[in-house]
Amino acid sequence: MTDRERALLAWLSLEREAVWFYPLAGARVPALAERARRAATAHRAVRDRLVGLVSDDTTRAEAAYDVGRIDDRGDAERIAVSLERRIQQASLAAVRTSTPESRPFALAGLRTAALAELTWGGHARPYPGLDA
Repeated sequence: MTDRERALLAWLSLEREAVWFYPLAGARVPALAERARRAATAHRAVRDRLVGLVSDDTTRAEAAYDVGRIDDRGDAERIAVSLERRIQQASLAAVRTSTPESRPFALAGLRTAALAELTWGGHARPYPGLDA
């Protein structure tokens, strides 16, 4: 397996987590239901595109993910910010290992996750996807 394939699989795994998480967040916090529905739809589209890009999909969606308790809006937003940051890191790894043809998709994933982080209450950072 190449570095590119590993990067895409790591990103795919997180997109599957997002597709699982956002409907749960919307169900637990009705005030976030519409925003969570839009997020789930967007992540589902990225997930489906990634499935088409990987040749050996060794990952599978989990029945559940350990995201922590979602008792209120703050919990849901905190988890969403964390998830979008992890997606930024994964998509940045995909940028680093991308081909010229696949780079625009990976960059779009990085940008989308950075903007999504802001919509869930995160803070703008100069270099999305980097821990610094």
